[in-house]
Amino acid sequence: MYYDIKSNKLFIGTDSKGLGIISLNKFSILNNFKKVDNNYYSIIPISNENFITAKGEIFSVNQLIADLKLNTNGYQFGIAIDKQKNIWIQNNTTLTCFFKNANYKTSIKNEFKATIGSIFCDSKNKIWIGFRKEGNMKVFVATINANDPNSKPNYIRNIDKAVNYFAETKDHKILMASPGNLIIYDVIKQKTKKIPCDKNDIRSIFISKDNTIWVCTYSNGFSLFKNNRFYKMPIDNYSYLTSAHCINEDIDDHFWISTNKGLIEVDKKNLLAYYNDKSPVYYHHYDSNNGFLTNEFNGGCQPCSAKLENGYFIYPSLNGLVAFHPKKVNKILPTNNFYINEIELDGKTSYFNDTLFLNRNFNRVKFKIDFPYFGNHDNIYFEAKLDLNKNDKWIHLNDEKEISFTNIPPGVHTLYIRKLKPFSSTYEIEKIIINIPFLFYEKLWFKIFLAIIITSFLIIGIRLRYNFIKKKNDALEQIINERTADLISTVTNLKAAKNNLSQEVLQQKKLIGTISHDIKSPLKFLSITAKHLHEKSLITNDDNIKDNAKIMHESANQLYRFVENLVDYSKIFIEHKNLNELKKESIDSIINEKIKLFKNIAEGNAIVITYNNFAPSQINLNKKITGIIIHNLLDNAIKNTVIGAITIETNLIKNKIYISVEDTGCGMPDEIKNYYLNLQKNFETDKLAIQNYGLGLHMVLELLRLLKGDLKIYSKENEGTKVTIIIDDN
Repeated sequence: MYYDIKSNKLFIGTDSKGLGIISLNKFSILNNFKKVDNNYYSIIPISNENFITAKGEIFSVNQLIADLKLNTNGYQFGIAIDKQKNIWIQNNTTLTCFFKNANYKTSIKNEFKATIGSIFCDSKNKIWIGFRKEGNMKVFVATINANDPNSKPNYIRNIDKAVNYFAETKDHKILMASPGNLIIYDVIKQKTKKIPCDKNDIRSIFISKDNTIWVCTYSNGFSLFKNNRFYKMPIDNYSYLTSAHCINEDIDDHFWISTNKGLIEVDKKNLLAYYNDKSPVYYHHYDSNNGFLTNEFNGGCQPCSAKLENGYFIYPSLNGLVAFHPKKVNKILPTNNFYINEIELDGKTSYFNDTLFLNRNFNRVKFKIDFPYFGNHDNIYFEAKLDLNKNDKWIHLNDEKEISFTNIPPGVHTLYIRKLKPFSSTYEIEKIIINIPFLFYEKLWFKIFLAIIITSFLIIGIRLRYNFIKKKNDALEQIINERTADLISTVTNLKAAKNNLSQEVLQQKKLIGTISHDIKSPLKFLSITAKHLHEKSLITNDDNIKDNAKIMHESANQLYRFVENLVDYSKIFIEHKNLNELKKESIDSIINEKIKLFKNIAEGNAIVITYNNFAPSQINLNKKITGIIIHNLLDNAIKNTVIGAITIETNLIKNKIYISVEDTGCGMPDEIKNYYLNLQKNFETDKLAIQNYGLGLHMVLELLRLLKGDLKIYSKENEGTKVTIIIDDN
């Protein structure tokens, strides 16, 4: 048998059952053994050495003193004691005050409409009452003057939030935990400030000895509240602090925090260092191995713990009350040195000192840490980092205290293992040198040699490529010179051709001028003379003379119109640059001018010409081209009609100009109609049959092609023909 004072453990050796270890704990578990239910919530000191629960049970740190049975079947979420030592207990919607001067035998009740969430007695002996929010009911914080328990509650109308915890600062401001907000109420100025809590579902508020404010939350750990902001503290490696219930501070400035997974101790200086520079924080964990009947402590009540004048702390749990003195707790701290001299290489164990030499063909190497420690292994914080890259991060090691690596590259590497020192922000660090040899082709000399060889080949390749490109450039330059000479010759020929073409155009202009002056004028005179001759011949009785005079008049007039039309057509192609210039023109004046020109011939053939305009009087078109087209269409209609009618119509539909000329003449044979329609689709000058079908519609098709227009022909023999042209209005 051996007792270790440092670890407070008794070691017992047996003959057949191995080594027995008994831990002697300094935590006391208090219960009311007369009751089955030992689930506790709110507790508060009632004297220097005793405290009372919300059930009305008075305990010392060793045992149950008395059971006042103040709240045997009600809720245990709130209890307060005023300056007169009267006890206030909340139960659903009822707040009961038990009077000290009557040994708590008499009481007075205050009934409220809403369920009470928390109660608190401040330094001015005022009872603060917070309510839970249920449905659409409005709730307000209320106060009662404890100096006069019979006084009516006073409601603070500007605090219309549910409140589940109260605390008072040294400057007498009341802090209130509300869903979604931390409310700060200035009692003197009666002003309220609401600080959003974001993810912090505040369960309790603790004000430490240095007046710093800390809040515990249900699912977001605990935070420092400073400068109207929440600064979340780091969570322990096992996330026990995710649900933090209550904080107490001992004489060494250590916080003791109850959770659903045990009790955690932390140095406040570590927390403030984390706030300042993100230094690591050491958390010391206590659980059922230290003597608790359960690891789950209770929270969500006020007060959620008690601190007695004799230095003892009491925390409520699901199974009893945990009482202890922080100074008397035997802390088994992980202060011993740790050693790393054992590895498991591909399943085989081997040992080394400070430097490890590994072959290239290993699959997995596992480093094992030897650390003698009899305490809670949750309190060991080992981390490791292999310096392969600058951005490598520290890896937290599991409970087995080992780390494995595969595929470590060759070279000399350093493996760092560190352990966080108890209640400190510093580490104890050990390092291991790992030496993995390079293959010959991975060594520096081989890489330099290979680089020289590659560079030499690269220089030779560049040189050969340069010579090849230079030869290609010389050949290309010669080809360019030859083609430049050819191009200069071609340009010279083109300039000569341009000059010849200009001379031809000039000759054509002179020819057109000659036709206009030297041919048109005699033809017009001949036409006028033939007209007078025809008129004179009407006096004679010789029918032969009359017929010859009429034929002569019509032939001369027809020849004159043909020449005039041909001249206008030729001028258009010589002045091709003006084809796309459209102007607002009167379609009526163009058509009426052509009707007037053919009027006498039409009357001579007993033809009635009718014109219907369904378009605006002014439309965008090329006057000269449109006039030639209408001239030829009207001329064809008169030629093929005797004793009949010709109808001209114009219309404007969806930016398209429609001009149709319809006659009641002999009609157009299908052969001729198909010829023109096919010619419109594939207009080639070498396939024109002008000698067979005349020049008129050929000219129309050529001009429509220039205007990007369309031609439609509807004809039936012996009934007439309708020709429609379609051109753009813009």
